[in-house]
Amino acid sequence: MTQLPNFFLIGAHKAGTTSISMLLAAHPQIAVARPKEPGFFARDRVYAKGRGWYAGCFDHAVGSRAIGDCSTIYSQCGVFPQPAARIAAVAPAARILYVGRHPLERVASAWVQYRAQGRPDVPADFSAAVRSVPQLLDATLYWKQLSRYRERFPDQRILALTFDDFVADPVGVMRRAYRFLGVDPDFVPAAASWAYNASAGQREPTAILTLLRKLRSYGPFRLPAGATTRMRRWTTRPLRYPAFDADTREWVLERVGNDNAQFLRYVDARPDLWSRPGNAWGAS
Repeated sequence: MTQLPNFFLIGAHKAGTTSISMLLAAHPQIAVARPKEPGFFARDRVYAKGRGWYAGCFDHAVGSRAIGDCSTIYSQCGVFPQPAARIAAVAPAARILYVGRHPLERVASAWVQYRAQGRPDVPADFSAAVRSVPQLLDATLYWKQLSRYRERFPDQRILALTFDDFVADPVGVMRRAYRFLGVDPDFVPAAASWAYNASAGQREPTAILTLLRKLRSYGPFRLPAGATTRMRRWTTRPLRYPAFDADTREWVLERVGNDNAQFLRYVDARPDLWSRPGNAWGAS
């Protein structure tokens, strides 16, 4: 029997979604895609694989009451404009989960991850990256992202949360999420499932690792499986968590301020929730 998701955890990227997806997957009545973030509705090259390929991401989900795709790329509509419409066409009765985080913390955490991934389009200079990498700002426009889904799904099928609430009361937030998805809300995951995916301790590849990865693809220079992983200590360097200079901080806040204020009103959060400077540390 072909399985397709009936809920989507769409983001925001670096707003606790990895932790939340782990806690969703821990529930015995919930199945999450394998891989967790197939990105099917965003990337055209993946979408071209077809619905049969996508259904294969849920082969393990037979009998599950709630089946989810937890691709945060679905809420980066300035870069990937298609997901909301594509999801609505395939799963018009789906439920949508979305999480917002202090904008400065989200931007900084995303930069750390992109650098750790070795993305060549993400400058090592944090201030330059903020201004030149569209996803850093676009994914922080929470109201813009959520509005794309509100055009296609009624509010009764959208659960929007804040990262702050999740950190303050993770059990309570997960109970809300479980209830929203129609599964047993009193289930409490085992302690191991509560581990946070933190940006602290990330490392970025050096030029040596970049070269090794390229050589790995060529026959005469083919490296043994796992070689670059074993050499990680010598081919990567620690990533320092970035600090905002005053100009970059203001540049970001000017562009996301009104948008984020609308989002906070929608989730009935304090309007000053994100008025503090932002620590930039936490779960991702």
